Amino acid sequence: MSRIACILVTNFPIAAILRANPALHDTPLAISNSLAPHSELTAVSIRAGKSGVYPGMTIAQARSIIPNLTVVNRSEAAETSAMDALADAAESISPLVEKGDSGRVWLDLAGLERLLGSEETIASELAHRVEQVGMEAAIGIASNKEIAHLAARCGGIRVIDAGSENQFLNWLPLDLLGLDSEVGDLEDTLARWGIKRLGDLARLDADAIGSRLGRRGVELIRIARGENNSRPIPRRPAEIFTEAIELDYGIETLEPLGFVMRPILERLCERLKLRGLVAGDLMLSFGLIDHRKFSRRVAIGAPSNDVRSILAMVTLSLENLPPEAAIETIRIDIEPRHPRASQTDMFLPPSPAP
Repeated sequence: MSRIACILVTNFPIAAILRANPALHDTPLAISNSLAPHSELTAVSIRAGKSGVYPGMTIAQARSIIPNLTVVNRSEAAETSAMDALADAAESISPLVEKGDSGRVWLDLAGLERLLGSEETIASELAHRVEQVGMEAAIGIASNKEIAHLAARCGGIRVIDAGSENQFLNWLPLDLLGLDSEVGDLEDTLARWGIKRLGDLARLDADAIGSRLGRRGVELIRIARGENNSRPIPRRPAEIFTEAIELDYGIETLEPLGFVMRPILERLCERLKLRGLVAGDLMLSFGLIDHRKFSRRVAIGAPSNDVRSILAMVTLSLENLPPEAAIETIRIDIEPRHPRASQTDMFLPPSPAP
């Protein structure tokens, strides 16, 4: 029987922003598509939510509750980098990984118990590796993707033993299916029918539901009965490791630029370490304030994950020929390399120092 794990980062747009800007962790934070006072919030941090701010409020309403609320635009660059980091954490455990959307990643655990221990141990290790790439995740393990995802939505680490899926599903509230995010009034229709739990949904006639709610209704019944046998569709392993960030202001000098690039390089090197790789040549891509692009390739003589040495090489390259205008966006691509194999010495490092 297949065993599938789901990594789930809740409130993923906020988690991606906090990963890119760790200084905002202790600040009430919200995301909006525009920074105008009457724009609606699309996501709020836990700290802001505890104070009474919720998505759908305008920025003006939210700041009447929290005057020091930090509101930022949603960052596609930060979310793409965060999803790649989640996939790297998963691929450091299993070679069969599928990226979902909005902070979801599945991986196949077939054969891993003999290598890594029990499923609870694997789940704990997954949570730890997600922390290493800058996020907190819930882990669910079950016999298929849907049940693993529902287990992760319960929070923490939850392992559903083979054969006990129906017992787990019967008492789950319908809210965990996330129907409120779907187009249409499917959730309202089920509520009018008195359907509150997945067990209630599982007892309905699939043909009758199909004639009323269409294919999606039948799919929900199959999920509620635990009948879906879907498995992860593996992605190709990353050939280039990328991190990108969008700045709130233009950077004109090298010192603040180095200050911003250091955490980007640290995140990249942490992802490489999880995969057993080291950093090779870099490609710097900057978006300038005058809408021009600036690109620079930085050759690394001795591949390494030493951030200080890599940053020194980047700084020297930019000092030689700096960008012609202030920088608004930063993208760093790293070509991974395998560590150099050499005879182990008792008193020397296993490879030349960078």
